[in-house]
Amino acid sequence: MPAEDLYRRAKDVFLRICDAPADARDAILDEACGGDDELRAEVGSLLRHDDEDGAFGDALPAGTIVGGFEIVRVIGSGAMGVVYEARQRTPERAVALKIVRGGAVSPSVHQRFEQESIALARLQHPGIAAVFGAGVDQESGAPYVAMELVRGIALDAWAGDGATSLRDRCAMLTGIADAVQHAHQRGVIHRDLKPGNILVDGEGTPKILDFGIARLTGDDTEASTLRTLPGQVIGTLAYMSPEQAAGDPDAIDARTDVYALGALGYELLSGQLPIDVRDASLPGALRAIQDDQPRRLGLLDRRLRGDAETIIATAIDKDPERRYASAAAFADDLRRMLRDEPIAARPATTLYQLRKFAQRRKGPVIAAGVIAATLVLGTGVSVAFGVQAGRQRGLAEQRFEDVRAIANTMLFDLHDALETVPGAVDARRQLVATGLAYLDRLAQDAGEDPALLEELAEAYFRIGDIQGNPHRANLGDAEAALQSYATSIELRRRLATITPSDASTVALARTQLAAAETLASTTRAGELSAQLRIAIETIEGVATPEAEGLRVTAEQRLGTALINMGQPDDAIEHFRLALAASERLASGGDPMLVRRLTIGLNGLGLTLVRLGRPEEALPYLERSMAIRAETARLNPQSARAQRDLALVHHRLGDVRRDTDDADGAIEHYRAARDILATLAGADEADARAQFDASVAEEKLANALLDGELLDDARRGFADALRRRRQLAADNPGNELYEMAGAIAVERVAHCDRLLGEHAQARDGYRQAIATARSGLDNDPGDVRLWTVVGVAQKGMGASYLDATDADPAEARRWLEQSAATLAAMRQSEMVPTRNTLTEARLNELLVRCERP
Repeated sequence: MPAEDLYRRAKDVFLRICDAPADARDAILDEACGGDDELRAEVGSLLRHDDEDGAFGDALPAGTIVGGFEIVRVIGSGAMGVVYEARQRTPERAVALKIVRGGAVSPSVHQRFEQESIALARLQHPGIAAVFGAGVDQESGAPYVAMELVRGIALDAWAGDGATSLRDRCAMLTGIADAVQHAHQRGVIHRDLKPGNILVDGEGTPKILDFGIARLTGDDTEASTLRTLPGQVIGTLAYMSPEQAAGDPDAIDARTDVYALGALGYELLSGQLPIDVRDASLPGALRAIQDDQPRRLGLLDRRLRGDAETIIATAIDKDPERRYASAAAFADDLRRMLRDEPIAARPATTLYQLRKFAQRRKGPVIAAGVIAATLVLGTGVSVAFGVQAGRQRGLAEQRFEDVRAIANTMLFDLHDALETVPGAVDARRQLVATGLAYLDRLAQDAGEDPALLEELAEAYFRIGDIQGNPHRANLGDAEAALQSYATSIELRRRLATITPSDASTVALARTQLAAAETLASTTRAGELSAQLRIAIETIEGVATPEAEGLRVTAEQRLGTALINMGQPDDAIEHFRLALAASERLASGGDPMLVRRLTIGLNGLGLTLVRLGRPEEALPYLERSMAIRAETARLNPQSARAQRDLALVHHRLGDVRRDTDDADGAIEHYRAARDILATLAGADEADARAQFDASVAEEKLANALLDGELLDDARRGFADALRRRRQLAADNPGNELYEMAGAIAVERVAHCDRLLGEHAQARDGYRQAIATARSGLDNDPGDVRLWTVVGVAQKGMGASYLDATDADPAEARRWLEQSAATLAAMRQSEMVPTRNTLTEARLNELLVRCERP
């Protein structure tokens, strides 16, 4: 990687690890560097330097002159520099002098110190340590900042001395918020408020220090120099806001500091952190900050129930829109509470609390509790709805809206929260069933109301996704999904006659596309290509960006369907159409459209590989790799970005394998396997993640098999089979998992045969043939299943030839069956997905049957 990027990443890792115990560093390094040997070596060098000389260099001795300031003694030390007590000659006064040491002097560090001096120079408030001067020492080249020397104790030490009351702590928090508001009014966001950056002087006044990672707002050029990169996390984890943890620089504003104030208040009042991440790994800590909910203060201390609990909860709400808009608003509510006046913040509504409660994802016990509470509420609404005819119209309409709200809450907010909860499948099914009952009731009274028709159509569409869309997390009930999509399509067609528009046409095509996608996992998969063409025809002539994007997806899906039907020559035309449209859409740089472009590049590359033209595929796949690798680097916590990178590793592995570059193929497949296994391990309830991991194991195992690493290959195939059998058990009737299981069984049997374990191999081949034939009864056009049958039959024949008790007659019987399967495929214009199923290879084996 470029030297500048390497240094920046190494410095970020060093700052996380430098204060960790020596025996814990290796584990942290493994996690932070993620297999990047170059990065690990650079961080190790910095750590060794730090161990020998202190962080980036020795402390300066007393009497040293830096920028006109005479050093007296060290009063503090951090990874980036040392803080000294120093004397300023003119005017005569003691100051705190912060100096960067040794190797940390780089352009970026100079920039950070310049940033801090600009920030502090703007601030003149009793609650903020004043800046007296800043610059770069001419002799040493070290940047420095001279500021007010605060003689006091850290905020947490002040609060922990046992002499402060809850009222005192609230008053202290008010003073800190006032100082933060002063900074915000001058365009400075601190971004690292924590007890160690706040001293309490002898007068009991808080003083905020260290604006070294402050971000300045406004239009002045100088003030905008220090910008957080997308995906870069800056701040102290325990007090970090969710938007900081997400690494989104554009989401950082004054409310980021409001969150930190709330976290400080939580700790001041309760003695505990709102989200305790001190012992968590970095990915675990960032996830917890974004997803986990703190315990209510009133549960920790009964005295904090009521206003104090509500004020702090408002300040640390995950959603910035629900927090106090400013530090001043936070301080004002604290003052109202101290004066026993009504506060501006109010506890969240019951419905909002239910939604947030579900989002905690603590497990099936909580899931059941959420559902029970929701159904009780829904039942009450339903009863009220049933007697609406006897009440006034306004009340009846309100209850109608209540039913509408509760149906949407169950189908969207609560289901989404439960989607990844282990053991919650039955609970999710119950939610969907109850939500559908409400929807059906609403649909009866929808009339010609366009708004309600649109809402119902979207709700049934979403239900279909939840029930069985294979491209989304689903409950495995594809037939029910198709019924819901059909209802949505009917509603959208009614809507199109009432209020025709491009938007309604696009929505109709989107639902048709979802229905087509779902057909792939049913007994009606043969209808898939026709349904995709219907969706494409629906949006023909609509020129909106959304329609163009939908057309791209439909063309890509159609190309994939044609590949699976053994028609790669026809597929390539649709992938080229999709890619051309993707190029136009992605030219503006929108991340979603750029991602869609990479999907098109991958699809075309895969098709060229299937056509035996891997060299032509390579440029498309390498371009996709470059885009996705950069996206994954900038978004290390994004599961989708990491998965996307793994999938293009698969494609490049396929090309390397087809060009006989075994080492290159294994390298790509192993990289994909490692990424996808990590994602699967993070959430065992995510069916797609488990299936992805099984595919990765299978691909790597095939490459290992090419290299005759039979034991390693068999272990990989067996792991793929284990995952697929579990998926099939959890999702009975899902054709995809059954088909994939048949492939894995055949691969394990193949390894057994090569290892000389023929009885076991034959059992496996028979299982694979039976499972594949069962699938073909439902979908006779699936080339993958035909290939499994033919390859397993060939394997049986080879086994009867290779065994010590060879049986040429039985071998011939199986090989002739394989040849018949291959002939049937060719008659249907199918190309086998395995290049070992060929007439030439079968003839070679049949010749062996004639030998003594």
